Amino acid sequence: MGASGVLTCAVLATVLVGCGTPEAGPGAAAPAPDWPRLDPCSLVAPDALSRFGTQVPGPELNFDDCRFALRNGVDELTVTLASGGRLASANGADQLGFELVERDGVRVGRAKAVADSCGSVVLLPDLRYVTVDVSGADAQLCEVAEAAAESVRTVLRAGGTRTRAYPPNSLAGVDPCPLVPAGLAAKVPGIDTPQPNGDGNRHVCQWGGRRPDSPSLLVTFSVVDPDPATPVAEERIGGRDSLVRAQPAGSGLLPSCRVDTRHIRFGQNYLENARVAVYSALPAEENCPLAREVATEVWSRLPAL
Repeated sequence: MGASGVLTCAVLATVLVGCGTPEAGPGAAAPAPDWPRLDPCSLVAPDALSRFGTQVPGPELNFDDCRFALRNGVDELTVTLASGGRLASANGADQLGFELVERDGVRVGRAKAVADSCGSVVLLPDLRYVTVDVSGADAQLCEVAEAAAESVRTVLRAGGTRTRAYPPNSLAGVDPCPLVPAGLAAKVPGIDTPQPNGDGNRHVCQWGGRRPDSPSLLVTFSVVDPDPATPVAEERIGGRDSLVRAQPAGSGLLPSCRVDTRHIRFGQNYLENARVAVYSALPAEENCPLAREVATEVWSRLPAL
């Protein structure tokens, strides 16, 4: 998933993160020691796919995903790993869309082809999960997906991942959940529960949102293109330049107001970004005062630029 897909992940958290402390599944695994700073490319061992071709690293996409090419001299495949997912309970595994097979306490999805891609998933006992997607014109797509997923499983069980060398003031290592006072989350009109729930890599925190169409508050640390895709109002909030956008209801989501502030550079072409989003049944613009109030609190707790 590229930088443009970060909001999609935040919205999907409405369905997959849920509320409360996740129920542990069966088995025991050795998760990566530092999920927020995990280098997702280290989830696949360097030689795991050598029989299919040569792995060619791609640019860093964002905090949670890795994409690389697989070249065999004839065709080129694209392999994408997405970390950061976490189920609310073991009963939610069906939402992943794969038939899961248990292997030494870790559940792995049978590879499934869709159009010109094939995917799989690795679901850990603590309900974190990593998805694998392989795309291109090759009859071996699903074999590559299966091999990549198996490598993810074995690397995680062995504790063989590495971390990225983020700057000390990166947002990658900041947990957004403690940054919002409980009283502010409770101000979202119609919110069902003001308790925070984080994603697997602690880059997204959500209050409320038992369903995609229910009121919620989201705080997201992500990576974006420096230039906004649509015109937005820029203003000074909490001592930082901020972009404010009211978004009408659509795609099953309530009206919202989003406040963004750019942070330090990520890779060569992107910037780290902090976002506050308030979703409620109010007209979109009427969500903005609370979004600004939450942003003021969150921005004051961010690392210095």
